[in-house]
Amino acid sequence: MEQFEVFYCYSHRDEKLRDGLDKHLSSLKRQGIITNWYDRRIGPGKDWNGQIDEHINSAQIILLLVSSDFLASDYCYDVEMRRALERHEAGAARVIPVILRPVDWKDCPFGKLQALPTNADPVSTWRIRDKAFLDIAKGVRSVCEELARQAADMTNEHLRSGSENPEVDKYLSDEMSLILSDDFETSLNWEQYLDGEVSQSADFAHSGKYSLKKDKMNDPHGGHRTFDVTVHGGFIFSGWLYRPSEGMRGVGERLAIEDNRGSGYGFCVSHQIDGVVIYAIELRENGICTENIGNVLALRNDPLKDVWYYFYFQLTHNGILHFCLDISGRRLRGIFAKAPIFSEFTRVAVHGGHPYYVDDIQIFGNLRTT
Repeated sequence: MEQFEVFYCYSHRDEKLRDGLDKHLSSLKRQGIITNWYDRRIGPGKDWNGQIDEHINSAQIILLLVSSDFLASDYCYDVEMRRALERHEAGAARVIPVILRPVDWKDCPFGKLQALPTNADPVSTWRIRDKAFLDIAKGVRSVCEELARQAADMTNEHLRSGSENPEVDKYLSDEMSLILSDDFETSLNWEQYLDGEVSQSADFAHSGKYSLKKDKMNDPHGGHRTFDVTVHGGFIFSGWLYRPSEGMRGVGERLAIEDNRGSGYGFCVSHQIDGVVIYAIELRENGICTENIGNVLALRNDPLKDVWYYFYFQLTHNGILHFCLDISGRRLRGIFAKAPIFSEFTRVAVHGGHPYYVDDIQIFGNLRTT
């Protein structure tokens, strides 16, 4: 089963009850099913708001620990709860109200969500409190199992088979055609974007002698190539990326499928100074990334530098975005999100940090001729 991050949204006045629940989730943590995060884990000197924003935007499960103090807290109610519900509505996280103490909560924005413990009986009213926490832990485990099944189902339906040289599966519908295939061995049909630079390079290549090198300036500067047709709705974008550690600078590998204004969907692979790699799906508007959609995932001990790795980015016919990475046949955990706005695309773009290299890209899409 995949590992899920659990975020506690709570009032500090309920800290003892949160600690009691946390102990009962220890079995899930020891089995590697969940990790958890709450604001007491913010280290000295860290940006408090930034740390909370980062984790509430990356968690797959968000527990609202409901009490009168929770509802009275402007930060819990107006900031954390509202962001949590935005991600729940977008399908990027599962929000679970956990009723700690009796309070009038059913007309709140989260009032229609299934709450824990069973029958939404407040934890503080249970004669044996451990039974309440056990009931909640079982509920959280059930949600983890459900989310894992959903991810597996989507993977089986939409993903190609992992291999050392993965190819896009032939499950593509008859309406989805090859839009672009580029191994960068011939003349470069890419345009520079703003102050970025893309060029044909013999520094590194996944196949043949050449690849596309992204250099100079960070996001959104880069380059793009316009399609001969308009992609309408679904697409599949796959290829290979290489990030050399020597001279590594800038945010990371950032590629996107966009319209002529630079609006669309992309992904980012960001290499941190401490060796952590963060990857995410991005919403891009007018040439810039405006927000991450879906989960933000992280890897330790940066396995994505000095190696060619495969990426797979898809918008399905029913509006689901999926992004995953593959290193030498080892598929990393994927990201799924609902596509909120755009459905027509006219170009592929290379943004982000520098330098990095792109090779052997393919784009399939539903067609509408220009």
